[in-house]
Amino acid sequence: MKIVSFRQYCINLMQNCKCRENLDPHGNARDNRIYEVLEKCHLRDMVLSLGGLDVHVLEGGDSFSLGQRQLLCLARSFLKSTKVSFMF
Repeated sequence: MKIVSFRQYCINLMQNCKCRENLDPHGNARDNRIYEVLEKCHLRDMVLSLGGLDVHVLEGGDSFSLGQRQLLCLARSFLKSTKVSFMF
């Protein structure tokens, strides 16, 4: 069973690169799978409004609010097919 934990202030997880690369650093997921996960986290429309998966994310995730960064970290754990995720 995969268990993922991430800090409530997940700034260190957000890199200075595309949204796609932040969510799927190893490039294993297809776009439709990433958008499916974003939909589950209520972020799909927001990411699309910013320009889609190729939108540039500033270092530390400054492109997004704290709540959005937390949801992006949750989306990343969903892409890893994690059974249990918790935030501390």
